[in-house]
Amino acid sequence: MSLLPFLVVTQVAAVLALLGRRLPAAAIGIGGLALATLAAATIAPGERTTIGGEPLVTSAYLRLFLVLASGSGFLVAVLGYAAGWQRHIPAALLASLGWAGLALALTDPGTAFLAATVAGVAGVLVTLSPSRLAGRDRGVGPSGRELRAVVLAGTLALLAVAWVDLQTSIPRDEPPGELVGFGLLAIVVALALRFGTVPFHGWVGRVALGAPLSALPLILAWAPAVFAIVTVAWVEGTVIPGAAGVSAVAAEGLGTLAATPAEIATGTAALAPERIVALLLGLATIVAAALASWIQDEAERVIGYAMTQDAGLVLLALASSTGIAWGPARTFILVAAVARTALAAWVLSSAAVYGTTRIDELAGWARRAPVRLVALVAILVASVGWPGSAALAGRSALVGGALPDPVADIVLVASLGTLLPFLRLIRVGLRPPGDAVLAARSERPRRPADTVAAGAAPAS
Repeated sequence: MSLLPFLVVTQVAAVLALLGRRLPAAAIGIGGLALATLAAATIAPGERTTIGGEPLVTSAYLRLFLVLASGSGFLVAVLGYAAGWQRHIPAALLASLGWAGLALALTDPGTAFLAATVAGVAGVLVTLSPSRLAGRDRGVGPSGRELRAVVLAGTLALLAVAWVDLQTSIPRDEPPGELVGFGLLAIVVALALRFGTVPFHGWVGRVALGAPLSALPLILAWAPAVFAIVTVAWVEGTVIPGAAGVSAVAAEGLGTLAATPAEIATGTAALAPERIVALLLGLATIVAAALASWIQDEAERVIGYAMTQDAGLVLLALASSTGIAWGPARTFILVAAVARTALAAWVLSSAAVYGTTRIDELAGWARRAPVRLVALVAILVASVGWPGSAALAGRSALVGGALPDPVADIVLVASLGTLLPFLRLIRVGLRPPGDAVLAARSERPRRPADTVAAGAAPAS
């Protein structure tokens, strides 16, 4: 089956969920996410469709991405309804997923970047209606900061595509490496803006703390992941001289390129300064985000900076000395998005049970809830992977493609700083139970109206 049923389900359900009142919106939104997951699972690789003159090409990776994104969105929406409802979240998820499907299926890079940007803008909708959980109001405040980052990144990406198209369309005896390099530099900055990497990381912490908890997977994981996928595919398919182009990449499931090693060497040599910028930003982000996630006391900011550190590794894909980073990048991006969604769900559940997201106030949670401890350890393992796993192989390939040994080994170990907040949570959980944990009547997530300890009130 083609992508069209998925697009119809997501957009129609999003509109109906936005128009509906509280309970109808909940049923429509959550039901729409369930239907979207089923529709995504029926997508057949290699199907070609045309919408408005723009060709769409489906792939196995597109199907897997949409199934995981829709399925995890459904689970987070259900958990969010049980813990602290914000009725715009399923609608925003549905709208964003529809545009994400378009972005990953389009063969024209400019249109794909535009669709990826719209997918991010749709996520801003989740901050437009106030909600309350863990004694803190969450609402419209962060939307302006996130919107600026999304729009600026999208604008830079479109300018980069236009610039590279212009330079490559002019007949020359030699590849316009230095001129095309300006396009790569613009796209590096765009990706850094979109993810909130160093030096643009300030908005991530504020949005993570101000947006609804159940919205964080969309805002900080899935929507940026779409932009990153389109970015890496475009760089390898267009910026590198001799590569097959975005259409060929899409036709192969956003996978293998047709560039020869000699052609890749020519392109990467000409673009060396821009790749050095990507390398430096990536390395700085890997180290800074690990330290930031370790010292944060709010679990929401831990989620935000953990995803930022993952983005540092994605920047290394643009600094790859081999020019072939799409395979490990697409694997790593998908694993990171799923792992961060799982972490956000764990934090959301904990906030609903204990009425707080401050890590030091969760003392003793592991003693009271061993099953919750097992779940966190599973998320930790999925985040990093194990020898032979796709997660660890993708992480290692991204680092090894950008850096020589033994520097690559050092950076790979540094990238495991993503484990630090998990270890801190476990250490806190093994302490004697604190007041927040002792005050919890059960380990089952409760809506804010069900508890006084959380200081919460029903969401509007």
